[in-house]
Amino acid sequence: LAFGPDGRLWAGTALCVTWATPVALANRTAWVFERVGGLVENPGSVVGGLPVPNITMLLSGPRAVWLAGPKGVSRYDHATEEFSFFGGARFLATAAAAAPVTALALLGNGCAAAVGPDGMALLCERNYTLAALQDAMNRITPRHVRDNIVADVNLDRFGDVESAYPVCGESDGLWSSIYLASLCFRQAVLPDSATRAAAWRVFEGLELLNRVTGIPGLIARTASRVGERGCGTPRCPPGTVNKCFVNSTALPGWQLMAGLSSDSLTGHMFAYPLMHDFVAETADERARVAGLLGSVVSYIVDHDLYLIDIDGHPTYWGVWSPAQLNDNATWYEERGLNSMMITGFLFAAHNLTGNTTFLTIAEELLTKHEYDLNIINSRITAADDTNFSDDQLYMLAAYLFYRYAPPAFLPALRLSAARMLQCIKDEKAALFNFMLAAMLPGAPSSVVTDATWTLQRWPLTLIDWPVDNTLRIDLRLNQEATDSANDTPLSVQPLPPTERPAQKWNANPFVLAGGSGRGEFDPGAFLLAYWLGRYHHMIAPDM
Repeated sequence: LAFGPDGRLWAGTALCVTWATPVALANRTAWVFERVGGLVENPGSVVGGLPVPNITMLLSGPRAVWLAGPKGVSRYDHATEEFSFFGGARFLATAAAAAPVTALALLGNGCAAAVGPDGMALLCERNYTLAALQDAMNRITPRHVRDNIVADVNLDRFGDVESAYPVCGESDGLWSSIYLASLCFRQAVLPDSATRAAAWRVFEGLELLNRVTGIPGLIARTASRVGERGCGTPRCPPGTVNKCFVNSTALPGWQLMAGLSSDSLTGHMFAYPLMHDFVAETADERARVAGLLGSVVSYIVDHDLYLIDIDGHPTYWGVWSPAQLNDNATWYEERGLNSMMITGFLFAAHNLTGNTTFLTIAEELLTKHEYDLNIINSRITAADDTNFSDDQLYMLAAYLFYRYAPPAFLPALRLSAARMLQCIKDEKAALFNFMLAAMLPGAPSSVVTDATWTLQRWPLTLIDWPVDNTLRIDLRLNQEATDSANDTPLSVQPLPPTERPAQKWNANPFVLAGGSGRGEFDPGAFLLAYWLGRYHHMIAPDM
């Protein structure tokens, strides 16, 4: 039992919490009882939001009531009238995704001590501005940079970033591009010599991914020195070069992962023009960036809108030819997405290089081959086929199209973006929402509000902590979908990022379980959303 600061009595039970509110009558005090369950629809519960049942401890502080039991710690904020949940290794002294709390104490200064079988954790409330949060993200970045390439890291010891070492991943070029784009937007908002220098270092990493293949215009997924820890496997067997390593013939002592994905390619194409527009200051610098982008797009154009890998065959996803997208039924799912990609690439290449051939090809694709109609229906909406990597790919490509396409083609983009917004609005994905709000004048204010909600709840640590929210009772489940990676249900609404597994924008925000405690994500996802939002005047640093 505990009394809240408003005089309401809290009683924890195995199934719920009971509120007893005193009400003054003529000659005595009566009590009004309310059951607080997970969902309002639960039998006997008229108030929802309780994360977990079986409450064995209740403590009341000046701002919040703290609740604990076998499934973790919950906190009810009197100001917001919302519950938060602190369970598993992200918050408690445990290596498990869920752990019991056997003792709870309030320490003052907004802190509570939660004791479990494996030790004690301090849960402290602190207020951060968005600017302070991005400063915290910047402090994470250095351990994620290897040879100017941004990558995730593995941890030798559970949850210990001091044991971190960078590893080669199939999307290193994408993560590097996203981080570079964040630096470009930062430079546009707050010009600074240190930001500019950092951007050029990452750009050099992207140049390396171009040089290491030995084929002008062909980009590697990632690259490293031969023998470097966390890199070099799997090796490419005879007959395939997709997502495997071969030694570079252009840079002795280096190895590369071939089989470039359309996601990574689009990341490169998204970042180069921003580098050109916001960071490059001299004619030589702008020519350096434009030359790199032009060589990549020329390589695609010279091979009839296919991306040819080091083995002389098209990559698995690098297909933009009308003969495939329009006339081959097996490509129907990629029709709209790939149409957006290639036309965005061509418009950006024309803008940076001045080569009118790129503009002519883009206009022909959009008119003669009706890629404008393909673009309108880019987002696949099959209930069992939501691909969040494709959503990220779409948003980067669409933003490229938005910045560089001639005005005559923007109506098709806006129709496509409006359709996309209807499909993904419940995800509250900050990067996507900010981009869509920029593309769609007059978009509902909730688009930016939801994006801000997500950024304000971004975790301070990006360790891939094990998380298990399947034990919660406050989540409405999506009965038609499951997380195939963990065979667990999905929620209908996303949890705050602090309460779900660590993620980037290409992950499913409705997952309830995941994580290992043996890795850490790079902070580019937050930083790009933050600085793009600042660039478009949608958020302020003091929020």
